[in-house]
Amino acid sequence: MFRRCVCIAPAVMLVGLSSAHAADSTLTLACQGTVVSTTIEDAKPESVTMGIIFNFTKGALQGFGTLINYPVKITGWTDVIVTFYGSDKGLVSQVIEESIRGTLDRMTGDMEATLASFSLKTNKPLSSISYALKCRPTQRTF
Repeated sequence: MFRRCVCIAPAVMLVGLSSAHAADSTLTLACQGTVVSTTIEDAKPESVTMGIIFNFTKGALQGFGTLINYPVKITGWTDVIVTFYGSDKGLVSQVIEESIRGTLDRMTGDMEATLASFSLKTNKPLSSISYALKCRPTQRTF
């Protein structure tokens, strides 16, 4: 009986390690906070709730709803901070460039991001949307 336990224990440890490694490759967050748009005069912060997934294997981020239809890349990460950036120069016949840039503090759950657009003809900013979010790790429900 003792020999059977000795053989099973290493197998169980290996299964545990592989699932822990898989869990570390993605970070699924539920985020709540505020969003402010500079395109609206006297804009006031509005409440926002969203889900965001960081996929460290692919180096990519999913989230921010339908506002972003271009890839957002994870540009760097440590145990404390994750930075991300994405842009698209193909908007409106290459007249407008849109980009998003932000950071996630993995210790506090604070995320800041700015979605900005500017004219490629005049090289001047057109608008920006600023996010201030508090995020917490979550599991997918299905």
